[in-house]
Amino acid sequence: MREGQDLVSNIRKLSQISEKMGFNKIDVLPILIKVIDYIKNTFKLKSIQINLKHELRKVEILANELIIDIFENLLINAILHNKQNTIEINIKITEVKIEEKDMYKFQFLDNGIGIKDDLKEKIFLREQIKHKEIMED
Repeated sequence: MREGQDLVSNIRKLSQISEKMGFNKIDVLPILIKVIDYIKNTFKLKSIQINLKHELRKVEILANELIIDIFENLLINAILHNKQNTIEINIKITEVKIEEKDMYKFQFLDNGIGIKDDLKEKIFLREQIKHKEIMED
């Protein structure tokens, strides 16, 4: 459970930092491909299959250089907390419409045990309370 809390906390911290750094419109596909290569080279002793699935030429989003850290953290956590002989990670990127806005949906799906649904609720609720307390100070 602690790992899930740390991940949520780190993402919130990155979000706060990135607000101060500003955003630029960037194509994240080349960045994600470089991160995938980096991760594969870093964990050479493990059997890892990372599949990037999309039908898009570009995935332009408002982001900054911290997007690299987000992708790395998601992949590293998927690897470190997976007990399978072969670690399989599927990254799906799709276009979606939310409230009439065109957006991208990123899914990082792996064959690890994951976090139990009842624990997810506790982790995210605890982080929301902590985030609210920090913002009120």
